[in-house]
Amino acid sequence: MGCDIHPHIEYRKHDSWYHYCQPWILRNYLFFGLIAGVRVQGVQMMSLKGFPIADATFETKHDYGLVVTSFVCEWGGCNLITEERAAERGYKELEPGLLNHPDHHTPSWLTTEELREVIGAYSRYPTKDSPYRVRHTKPRQAIPDEIAAVYQSMKVLGESRLVFWFDN
Repeated sequence: MGCDIHPHIEYRKHDSWYHYCQPWILRNYLFFGLIAGVRVQGVQMMSLKGFPIADATFETKHDYGLVVTSFVCEWGGCNLITEERAAERGYKELEPGLLNHPDHHTPSWLTTEELREVIGAYSRYPTKDSPYRVRHTKPRQAIPDEIAAVYQSMKVLGESRLVFWFDN
């Protein structure tokens, strides 16, 4: 079973955080290892900060957690749960009406500057004799386009952060 990242770009304006987008970042275990120590051990650059529950945007919070509702969700991939099911399973409340999602782990966030540092380190990793799977054949890792696009977006937005977590 693979591991995927759930990223959200948020930006700050007038002392409030706003949701910009939920970019698609492909499965990249070197990147996951650098930002959070996930799937590749010994390369983590950034300390984990946890999920910013106090000031995360509505969109980010509701993608991260399970929303308590009276609606019964009978299909997979749904972030809705009834109070009865939540009580049966013992899910922890993050805030009123929002519970921890059992499949989500290792939440954190990066500033634009921290992401720039990670990108610099990523490009210094050689592809030959790497202890992790890589899909590039160049002598050095080329930063994937989707990660470069996230960084460029964050630069343009000004004060911004990449909030993320993983699932298995």
